[in-house]
Amino acid sequence: MGDESMNGYSLPYDITAVVLSGGSSNNFVSLTRSLPKILIKVGSNTLLYHTVRNLTINQFKEVIILTSDNDSSLVDENVELSLNLLRDEFGSERLPKVSVVGLPCSDDSSIGSADSLNYISDLIKNDFLVLPCDLFGNFDFKSFLMEHIKSPRLCTVALLDINSMGSPKGKKEVCLGGNDFEEWSYKYRVATVMDKSTCSLLAIAPVLSVESGENLQLFRHHLINHHNSLITHDLVDIHVYAFSTNIFKILRCDFLHNSSIRRYNTYIIVKYIVDYLKNYNLQSVGNELENINNKSWKLSDVVADEFLEYTRTFYFIASGESFNCMRVNSIDSLYSANIKCSLNSKEKIAKKTPKIKNVLLGRSTEVSESAEIKNSVIGCNVRVGDKAKITDSVVMDNCTIESNTVVNKSILGTSVILKENSNVKNSIIKSETTVPENTMADKEYIPSFIYS
Repeated sequence: MGDESMNGYSLPYDITAVVLSGGSSNNFVSLTRSLPKILIKVGSNTLLYHTVRNLTINQFKEVIILTSDNDSSLVDENVELSLNLLRDEFGSERLPKVSVVGLPCSDDSSIGSADSLNYISDLIKNDFLVLPCDLFGNFDFKSFLMEHIKSPRLCTVALLDINSMGSPKGKKEVCLGGNDFEEWSYKYRVATVMDKSTCSLLAIAPVLSVESGENLQLFRHHLINHHNSLITHDLVDIHVYAFSTNIFKILRCDFLHNSSIRRYNTYIIVKYIVDYLKNYNLQSVGNELENINNKSWKLSDVVADEFLEYTRTFYFIASGESFNCMRVNSIDSLYSANIKCSLNSKEKIAKKTPKIKNVLLGRSTEVSESAEIKNSVIGCNVRVGDKAKITDSVVMDNCTIESNTVVNKSILGTSVILKENSNVKNSIIKSETTVPENTMADKEYIPSFIYS
């Protein structure tokens, strides 16, 4: 996925994109036992392919994929495969350098995203981007990063305005199995306090946590120094961040060991870590954190304003079609992403083939302008010839439907070749079968002995 019509400006210096790709996923236990989440397919390509493609569109020159050491060889293989596919689309000169870094892990310990970033700190020389491996769809990283480099700052957090995507409200959906549909973003929605005049992010917490009784902390400094503050509860933290290299000094703190960078909270850092940034006094940081609820403070007592500028966190509101994305974080969202991928493929074909209605089309399928397809599912790499008619049927991958054929209420296995002037109704055709031209079949298995 990704839109080629991104803004034409360039960043003033190279920014590395860091893709966080853990091994297995609790939401995909059955799918990630044997392969990492980044290798799950959406459409006919992996999440890795879609991620690198979007970063290529946004003109990144270097991409680092962090994964477990056990999975690094599998990820490496898919990087080569993905780059070969993208080379055909973009040309070699536009492709980024993609490195896979395997993180050491053991059965009795886990490594958090904070430790993962520390592991590659020597490889990062400028501000850098961090994104999850399951971000799917359009994301205008260049606009996000241009906002980030406007002023000295520690971090910029991308907050998705899900209401700007134009999705219909009140629409009832059913997920796989017939259960109520749980929209992908519900657990990423955050309550935020932000200063609209400066785009400073003052506080952030998951809506689910706040609704369960967790505090959204505000300090005196917020009210005194941020008169334009706004509290929201409908933005989505999709875990896309831009950091300055100062973040590595913070991520080395003991309280972030084996934890996520999401635990880094805006004013915990400003309030308690500034002293560490100046004096590298790790012990004092730990002591301050233990007393977080009992201390009163003023930033002016801690550090000069000009230094504070380099420790602030800002927000960026990602809204509109150039940020029409989702997290593939569950079986249901994987299903939705595949439907979205198929519909996009269908829309491209439908522009030149108007006789397509209620159809799911796989990637790289070619349909003749005079063909007619209704109420059907068509796999990947399918060829449909002139004046072919397919109705209420399933055609699996790599099939060829030649001209003047009719397929009605039938299932065609993979790599079936249906020759010219054939008419197949209420039938099942075995994979890798070639049906001769002028064949007439109704309520048949082809070849006839497959169920005998």
